[in-house]
Amino acid sequence: MANVKKALRLYQGMLGGGMHPDVVTFGILMDALCKAGELLAARTLFVHMAKLGVSPDLIVYSSLIGGHCNSWNVSEAMHLFLEMEKFKISPDVLTYSVLMKCFCGLGRTEEADVSLKRMNSEGVIADSVTYNSIIDGYCKKGNMEKALEVCSQMTKKGVEPNVIAFSTLIDGYCNAGKMQSATTQEIHGHSLCFRQIPLCRQRVCMESCCTKTGRSVFFTGEKLAVMCGAKQHSGNRMP
Repeated sequence: MANVKKALRLYQGMLGGGMHPDVVTFGILMDALCKAGELLAARTLFVHMAKLGVSPDLIVYSSLIGGHCNSWNVSEAMHLFLEMEKFKISPDVLTYSVLMKCFCGLGRTEEADVSLKRMNSEGVIADSVTYNSIIDGYCKKGNMEKALEVCSQMTKKGVEPNVIAFSTLIDGYCNAGKMQSATTQEIHGHSLCFRQIPLCRQRVCMESCCTKTGRSVFFTGEKLAVMCGAKQHSGNRMP
């Protein structure tokens, strides 16, 4: 916060010296204020931009949207998003991703899914961060079918699901009490998208999952057929 205050003093010095800050200056300040959680100051600066005749750009809007999303104020974030579109400023993948993460965090995963469809229709390429947020949202709601559906969409769009997506799905199955489904074989059967993840990383995910439910992890051969079995199982336990 000390650096933010220093930046604001420099900004005031610019104004006092008759200098006119441009949109880049405002973008830097806005980003710093929003990351520091100083949303009131950020909004004040936003109003001051208009008074000086400086039009906000994508960076300014994205910073404000991100700041409000981090405070879970999705209604204000959506207001800014719509205002941004009104002024013909196209949102990018970061803008969408921050907004969708907020929707999912509030349990409004279906709205995040609608935003994803809108992204695709507008030609904005979603990345793994975008998809992982929605997968996590559906897993937290126990809707594993939809979570796997999003994972399949991700693969079809050429975005490789990573270990975060894999861990999220495994954790989702465990939290939903579907231990038998929480196997790499089950997930691979639905979407052949986790084969690039080393087996050792998959084992760690499974171990973490089964530990939560008081079970042990066993492996049936060299293939990715990991099963959560009872502790008295006589199979090959993970070392």
